[in-house]
Amino acid sequence: MPPTEQSAPADRVPDLSWPQLLEHAKSYRSETRRFAHSPVSNAEFIFDKDATPKIYALGAFDQGSSQQTILCATLSNSDDDQKRNGTFQKHARISSSGQDNPAPVTDDSEGHFDAPDIDYNRIPENCPSTTLQPIFLPQTITRNPSEVPKEVTMLCERMRTSVGNGVTDFTYSANGNCILYDSSLNLNLLKLNDNETHPIGKWCDGAPLNAQLSPFDASLTAFLSNGELHIDKDGKKYHSTESRSSCVTSGASSFISQEELDRFDGFWWSPTRPELVYEVVDESSVAELAFECPGKPLASLMRYPLAGTSNAISKLRLLNCADENPIDCPLFLDIQHMFPWCEYLARVGWFPDGSGIYIQLLNRLQSKAALVYFPRGLFCKVSSIINLEELKKQVHVLYTESCPRDAWINVNNLLSPLPPAFTGDFTKRFIYGSERSGNNHLYFHIYSRDAHGLPVADLYTVTEGDWNVVRESPISVDNQRNLVYYLANIYDPTSITLCVSSYAKRSYEADEPRCLTPRYLSYRSDNRTRSKLCLNVDYGFVCWLSSISSPPECYIYRLKFNEDSKNTPVAVVHSKLVLPKPNNIVNAYSDFRLSMDQSLFGSIPPHSHPMFHSYVSKNSGYKHYGLILRPFNFKEGLRYPTIHHVYGGPGVQLVRNCWSTWIQFLKYTSVGFCVILIDGRGSSNRGINFEKPIKNAMGTVEVADQVEGLLEIAQHFQCIDLNRVGVTGWSYGGYMALLLLANHPSLYRCSAAGGAVVDWRLYDTCYTERYMGVPDDIGTDVYGNSSVLAQVSKLPDETGRLLIVHGFMDENVHFHHTENLLEALTKAGKHYQLLLFPSEHHGIRQSTAGEYLDANIILFFKKALQD
Repeated sequence: MPPTEQSAPADRVPDLSWPQLLEHAKSYRSETRRFAHSPVSNAEFIFDKDATPKIYALGAFDQGSSQQTILCATLSNSDDDQKRNGTFQKHARISSSGQDNPAPVTDDSEGHFDAPDIDYNRIPENCPSTTLQPIFLPQTITRNPSEVPKEVTMLCERMRTSVGNGVTDFTYSANGNCILYDSSLNLNLLKLNDNETHPIGKWCDGAPLNAQLSPFDASLTAFLSNGELHIDKDGKKYHSTESRSSCVTSGASSFISQEELDRFDGFWWSPTRPELVYEVVDESSVAELAFECPGKPLASLMRYPLAGTSNAISKLRLLNCADENPIDCPLFLDIQHMFPWCEYLARVGWFPDGSGIYIQLLNRLQSKAALVYFPRGLFCKVSSIINLEELKKQVHVLYTESCPRDAWINVNNLLSPLPPAFTGDFTKRFIYGSERSGNNHLYFHIYSRDAHGLPVADLYTVTEGDWNVVRESPISVDNQRNLVYYLANIYDPTSITLCVSSYAKRSYEADEPRCLTPRYLSYRSDNRTRSKLCLNVDYGFVCWLSSISSPPECYIYRLKFNEDSKNTPVAVVHSKLVLPKPNNIVNAYSDFRLSMDQSLFGSIPPHSHPMFHSYVSKNSGYKHYGLILRPFNFKEGLRYPTIHHVYGGPGVQLVRNCWSTWIQFLKYTSVGFCVILIDGRGSSNRGINFEKPIKNAMGTVEVADQVEGLLEIAQHFQCIDLNRVGVTGWSYGGYMALLLLANHPSLYRCSAAGGAVVDWRLYDTCYTERYMGVPDDIGTDVYGNSSVLAQVSKLPDETGRLLIVHGFMDENVHFHHTENLLEALTKAGKHYQLLLFPSEHHGIRQSTAGEYLDANIILFFKKALQD
């Protein structure tokens, strides 16, 4: 450990009064909220009736406000703007090893583009701007959180978002040249031909969720409310399901599908007919849990499948809306009967020709998956069945995948069914993401039948190499040019780049991909719920780009193809996408960078900007990545109290080359703390081989990797006082924070654990069993060894070293975890501090509660880490 005489004096962390701490937390939380989230989201390219390209997007018209509206900008359809400014982006083809193979872009007099050997790779400083303008101003409505329907709150919790004000979502229909939008929990249809707005679903008593226009008939709108599926036709009620049981919902995905499989949709419109398939979820066999806060009325019971217990059961039905009276038909062949190993419907959707649906099936241990085709004719009444065996032959297993016992299958958003080559062609073609090689990559599948009617399946490699396609982000397919666009960490694991590859070659070896965004900036997707890239294959794309040293900015790119249109395109910067200037709308956004400079972030000292650190781990043999932020009052030769922010679990990557990675920690560095982040084994976007060491071993290798990373960073940067290190995290990070203090009390002086999993038996089926197996089947005491309760005796005896934080209404990591921990701490005579939030869920959403939390954590670390 470093000598104590090199430590910074205790007063390096100032003695702030409680009101000063609250004000400090409020200021930094407010600024972080303004600049960590995109002021423009859900952008979409639309060609109007005159074939003029436009961008529609969601955005707030008052900086820092939650009041959003729909914004629009008209774009040029010619190349004159790019030629005038000479703003051509150099792009790279990447070999499968991930190395640069420069392919910069130039322009010739004919408007074609090639790639001579020149090297300029930066977005020009004189980049022109495209300004979005609001198409209307929504009514300002400020809601008390208690007024928001529970159904809405719960969906937002699953999506990791907050309940917004103003317009919260919109959908464009090319068929009807109209926009369906949700404004303050009311649906409206804006017809672009006459600019008139019509209310939708006013007849329904409840908040509309997941509203979708029929792509075939824009007069039909489906939405979910009060656990039922509702269909509106031209503003009037057409149909509502009647489940007749509080345990059954129609049109909504299950808790597990939302929380653990990132599937938030429960109904799917046909692309070619006025009909939809919807999910019926029966939770009658799922355990009921109560959420209660002392002194408050008992909250309604919630169905929650604890590890080892029964899951909800899902069935699919088809609703035909072609006639005056809808026809509701079940899927006659029971999925679980045909595939008894199936536990989860991971993905559902239609093939583009509307001939039938695909279902991605997943077994309980998530070691086996299959993509199955069901023709729409199998949704029928029992009385119409003639030959059951003949019907079964119409079901086709297009693809199956399994993994070894020491791994699992990660569900992804990389599935895209392709249209048939010609009308009436049975062949099923699709792009599919898989980690079969150890890394996550794309494959082109063709399923057909031979002359004897027997199935023939061909699989071709689209991408390959020691890098990963980002599994949480969607892909976009250009069917005419046989191209697929995707996000990947092709340069290094910390940066995300938009790439394009061809699947035309039909080879078992992939062509080299082309990167469309700069190496030094990272592409930022909207959120875990965004189902598509903002990309039009005939025009270009919109993206937010940032790095740890560059604040986020939104750019429009044009796609340029070679003359034969068969090769992958290059991308040319068209313009920067900005919001109206202040003189257009009072208090509106101006330039995003200018706003940043005028905020608290404009005063960050250069020495406090984040720095990456990579090292080859002795634990794993892999290169690991960390990040450090030094305090505002940093001076060479001094060592500072340090906060180790941790997650450590699967599905999350902390160390990323983007602005939002670190600005939330300025609340700590501005008052004298160092902050470090580390990604070890088990973390996301490194491939299954990097993740799987946690299989049946949660709380072991990921703990060791965090300790190793802390010591590596401390040795390299020489500014961390290893006598004054505290650790904090939330959810899995809270679990890690408890284990790090218990197993390394001489290295970590204190721990602040929020929303922590304490015993994996109390967490849900899908997540827990994926990594730990079914409790009764695992054979050894895997669950017992992974429990924090088994290590309470190792926690330090001194006072002021443990802070436990939890929300009473947490329906994800229930308060029962903390109850059991408190009981064990009391029996063991271990001191702890407790911070509870009676009205908060798994995420601390209310601003005042978040400020209170931040101020308390700073105060806790200030006291615990003083000399």
